[in-house]
Amino acid sequence: MEAKLHQNPQAIFLSLCNLNPFGLGYLLSGLTIRWLFALIGNLSLLAVGHLTNASKNPASWAGIFLAVFVGMAIDLWILLKKKPELISEKLPNPQHLSPWLQFW
Repeated sequence: MEAKLHQNPQAIFLSLCNLNPFGLGYLLSGLTIRWLFALIGNLSLLAVGHLTNASKNPASWAGIFLAVFVGMAIDLWILLKKKPELISEKLPNPQHLSPWLQFW
């Protein structure tokens, strides 16, 4: 029999919070330096896309942004797997975050 791996729902939620240009998962887990680098990198990517007229190649730019966001989510998930103490005390109680998180 294979042992089931226990997944922490808060770690998954924080990782999914990084699927945006702002890197909110880093901020919620207290990784402010990593959040700042992610924010500056994403804003730089937006500026490069604007200056190079990204609307001429929307599929390639969508792939670039998707790769960056998924990379940030995987990065945070690996960090939280190594250091579960990065999960905030507020996260076990979803009422502190938002009503739509009640299912966690």
